[in-house]
Amino acid sequence: MSPLFLDGLFAYGHFIGIGLLVAFLAMETALTRDAITPDRILSLARIDAGIGAGAMLILAAGICRVLYGLKGADFYLGNPAFLAKMGLFVLAALASMPPTIQFLKWRKALAADPAFRPASNKVRAIRGHLFAEWGCLVLIALAAVLITR
Repeated sequence: MSPLFLDGLFAYGHFIGIGLLVAFLAMETALTRDAITPDRILSLARIDAGIGAGAMLILAAGICRVLYGLKGADFYLGNPAFLAKMGLFVLAALASMPPTIQFLKWRKALAADPAFRPASNKVRAIRGHLFAEWGCLVLIALAAVLITR
């Protein structure tokens, strides 16, 4: 397979992962804006899995781009903007953990009690983590642009 074609496939996978992550994060943010109903709890758990899938695709395609892409590992690993991007990706992953854990707890609580509703302070905390993820994503986009400059 042509290295140019392979590099294009890695870039494509990276972009698809970004699209998935952004779309699912937007859904999650919208669904936590109002009261959390039982249906929303179930949806949030599924949507959060989509965020994880998008992040895994981004990570896998990104690793392939670094290791097997046309620019080579030296280009990326010696670039401060790339290192900043990786740090921001880790911060976004850390910010995504509390919502994931909370959604799983809510789903378990709902299974035990169909009348379960999460406390409003828990929902506010989740939204704070979601906005932290958005902030990281905005800065990741800036770092991505700076990598090529």
